[in-house]
Amino acid sequence: MPFTLDQYQATLKDLMLTEAGRHSLASGEALETFLAQRDIPDTLKAQFRQQPLDRLGQYQYMVCANIVEAFDNIFPLTKALLGDQWDTTVKAFFYGNPSQTYHFVDIAKPFVDFLEINPFDAYPFLHELALYEWIEAKLLSLPNHETEAQTTEPARLPTTVDEAQRLIPVLNKACDLLALEYDIPALVALLQAHQVLSDHPQAVLPAPQPVYVWVYRQRLAGSGPNINRHHYECRYFQLNPMLAQWLNDLRQAETATTYDDLTRPLFEAIATTGSADMTYDRFCTQLLGTLPALLDNQILLGSSTA
Repeated sequence: MPFTLDQYQATLKDLMLTEAGRHSLASGEALETFLAQRDIPDTLKAQFRQQPLDRLGQYQYMVCANIVEAFDNIFPLTKALLGDQWDTTVKAFFYGNPSQTYHFVDIAKPFVDFLEINPFDAYPFLHELALYEWIEAKLLSLPNHETEAQTTEPARLPTTVDEAQRLIPVLNKACDLLALEYDIPALVALLQAHQVLSDHPQAVLPAPQPVYVWVYRQRLAGSGPNINRHHYECRYFQLNPMLAQWLNDLRQAETATTYDDLTRPLFEAIATTGSADMTYDRFCTQLLGTLPALLDNQILLGSSTA
């Protein structure tokens, strides 16, 4: 029975990426055990039996090399920090953490977890820096049709409680919220400026309070109608805890939610500990006053009518 290209590719992927596949390259007997456990045509099993183990090992080496190259692009600052330890760290991750996908962005998230489980004493913030870089790669890889949002009044934001009850905020959907222990935006600025971290000892210490960062994708000026990932860049916007909660509630809302719907629970949560003089109208007006900066930075795209 002949085999299909899909069957060949799926078997090769399992050989290269899964733990069982990698162990099967140790000997002819191990490869035979691996093939016997797969529901594939005998002609395909024969195809793999005919290939020398060292050639299959070369394929695996090439897959690892491709992942190292992809991670070079996804984690440039993490790579720069680790220097000579970078290649060995990525290879240790590759050989010790089998994957089921060839999609580099998907493989990269477990690498962030790997850095958290296997920390570097010299860089206790490293996994947060890697997470920061991975979020950017993830957002840039999102299909455009999954992130486009419609606004009926793109330039309008509410300025009164009455308007907040009638208008619905429209969020740039290519976004994520990070709550960080370290001030990673400050560290990124230092690293991008090629500063030596030992000259900035405070920058590598945990921040006094959680650092909330909104990461989002922004279309570059001048992009035409036929856009791809190269017409976007990722931006980072640091938030206070209240605005971070407000935006995250908007991001997670499953139905259309007005500005008032998002703001009132925040007021109720702080009403018992806040000033007795603070009314909802005053609180809402103050929060609405922070929103133009979100519109200017394309975090909010505008409003629609409830």
